[in-house]
Amino acid sequence: MSRVGALWSSGDYPQIATRFESIANDLLATLGEGLTGRRLLDLAAGTGNVALAAARQQAIVTATDITPAWCSWDEPVPLPQA
Repeated sequence: MSRVGALWSSGDYPQIATRFESIANDLLATLGEGLTGRRLLDLAAGTGNVALAAARQQAIVTATDITPAWCSWDEPVPLPQA
């Protein structure tokens, strides 16, 4: 793992994610109501709060993060129910 990846891996992401949840909702609101079928690329996905919120609105989402622990899925992640 790179030094940058190690640095980002040391954070308490679940705690940070709760602080950014309203920001994620605001961001998606600026994109408009019609996310169905729109493509969204989340390059610093972290815990995936933005990506999951967009997927709940039927967007086609691709997400990645520099932190290996957050990107260890070999297959698509099932969408949790809201």
